[in-house]
Amino acid sequence: MGRLVRPPATLARHVAVVLALAAMVFAVAATLLWLALGAPRLPRGAVFTTADQLEATKLALAVVAGVGGVVALVVAYRRQAVIEEENERSRATARRDDTRLFNERFTSATTQLGNERPAVRAAAIYAVAALADDAPTPALRQTCVSVVCAYLRLPYEPDPAAPDWIPGEREVRRAAVGTIRARLRPRPEPLPSWNGLAFNLRGAVFDGLWLPGIEVGPGTFLNLAECRFTGGPVDLTDARFAGGRVTFAGHTVDNGAVFVLDGVSVEGEPFEGADVPPGLAPAR
Repeated sequence: MGRLVRPPATLARHVAVVLALAAMVFAVAATLLWLALGAPRLPRGAVFTTADQLEATKLALAVVAGVGGVVALVVAYRRQAVIEEENERSRATARRDDTRLFNERFTSATTQLGNERPAVRAAAIYAVAALADDAPTPALRQTCVSVVCAYLRLPYEPDPAAPDWIPGEREVRRAAVGTIRARLRPRPEPLPSWNGLAFNLRGAVFDGLWLPGIEVGPGTFLNLAECRFTGGPVDLTDARFAGGRVTFAGHTVDNGAVFVLDGVSVEGEPFEGADVPPGLAPAR
């Protein structure tokens, strides 16, 4: 985008307006002072001495200096305004570039989530998670997290003996859960925090859900409603629920799945709905 060029007349008009306003203020102030002094008149036949002429010269020079100061002030103000406009355009351009780069990376990563090879799908999960870490806005970060959660909500057959079982899919899903776990753990961590975001895992199937040490803080919503936990632990060891919201409403547990809740910390009443696992429900 080219540099904004203002017509010279614009600055001249600006200076003229300011000088006119200054002249008006001076005239009003001088008039009020003259009236406050009783509207004195010069005596008839008054003669200007050399001292009076010097004082008049000093006054004229002061007026000229004041006019020059006003002009310099206006020019400096306009120069600063132009600099600020240019800086804002630079920031807007940088934001557009960041968003464009984000969209390119997002498209590339999400396209690979449908790849037939599990290793490629796992790499795509990690790419989306990394993109969330680099997202220029919270909304774009939420978009990436929603993609990871949407992948986990896809139909999944955990039984290797079933005809719909997909080799390697278990590892891809555990990679997805791992990205969530790593970014919900308390700081300091080498990764940005995903606390404050929504994790919609409603209806997902988990043959083991490992979330030890996570922290569900203010603004975070962990939706595990209607999830099926089968054949593996739901590990919430040392998890801390403080300020966020969690729901297990309508979840089912089968095929030996158990909740592991050693060291869990619950502050307030973060759990919504029914079917809160024993050990998490507050005592009544």
